[in-house]
Amino acid sequence: LLRKDIPAPSLRMTASGDLVVPMYQGDNMVNVQTIAPCGKKLFLHGGEVTGSYHIISDKSTLDFGLLLLCEGYATGATLFKAMNGQYPVFVAFNANNLTPVAVSLREQYPLYRIIIGADDDDVTARKMMMKDIADGKDPKPLSDYNTGLREAKRAADTIGGELITLRSQE
Repeated sequence: LLRKDIPAPSLRMTASGDLVVPMYQGDNMVNVQTIAPCGKKLFLHGGEVTGSYHIISDKSTLDFGLLLLCEGYATGATLFKAMNGQYPVFVAFNANNLTPVAVSLREQYPLYRIIIGADDDDVTARKMMMKDIADGKDPKPLSDYNTGLREAKRAADTIGGELITLRSQE
């Protein structure tokens, strides 16, 4: 976040420098994710993850009928900043949690436009495919290796949402 000059308006920091991201289901906090300065991410053991999310917003942004959903906090904070804070951004924490969170959001906001930002990691997907080939395995279709894009498409299809593709600039 510091390197990308992205603010973390809704987070606290531990004495050791870890960011603490509260995770919610509705109005209930059910877990936290910690993010160490090195980027290592951990959830509290025994806490809920599936269907849990963090929201980056001012409550008034929920009045505009549009929600954004993405995987990680840095991506969410980047989207929030890019949209000038006009729309709430929900963070699902990982690709496999996009559909459960999308379903929850659709239930809570049935008339809202929901846009899911897909983490498209084409470079890693190609590396994984080439590793399978090098290991003598039959390669799968390239889309099968791109978890972020695949799971975001699944979430959008499940709830009748929209999809945008986010590519890392690193």
